[in-house]
Amino acid sequence: PLSASDSPPATATEWIDLDQALVLCTRLCHDLAGPIGALTTGAELLEEDGALADGETLALLSDSAQAASARLKVLRMATGVAKGRQPALNDALAALEAVLGLAGRHLDCRLPPDSDPGAPTVRLLINVVLVAADAWPQSPCLTLDATPRGFHLQAQGAGPLPPAWIDA
Repeated sequence: PLSASDSPPATATEWIDLDQALVLCTRLCHDLAGPIGALTTGAELLEEDGALADGETLALLSDSAQAASARLKVLRMATGVAKGRQPALNDALAALEAVLGLAGRHLDCRLPPDSDPGAPTVRLLINVVLVAADAWPQSPCLTLDATPRGFHLQAQGAGPLPPAWIDA
């Protein structure tokens, strides 16, 4: 449910306010606009050239389709699956690595092998990694570690967030 009011809900149900919903939709649009736009451009080039497609056009289409697919996979895992298969940690880490790799970045995962904290925690980790990747766009590597209290995500480099937000 969405709440457009500034007051918190009366019960501790899973409410998000309208601004949070808009940010999520903006994220979805931003992540898919580039690859889908490139697919459109590639299709237009194919249309102009007729049946003959050069290697560059086909590479553009292939790369864009793969980028859109990788981003959709991560966003589907991050927002949860209503019914059916829930995201496993290994699948989520592989999907995050693919998305970060699109920008030449890397996720250094130092979690114990075959660990899986469960779908809600996996979704939280996906979202935290996505936020960290956005907050530190110049960081070539994000490092995810397990700690006795939970998880630790580290990004190196200056980010666009104010210093008070960095600790969050």
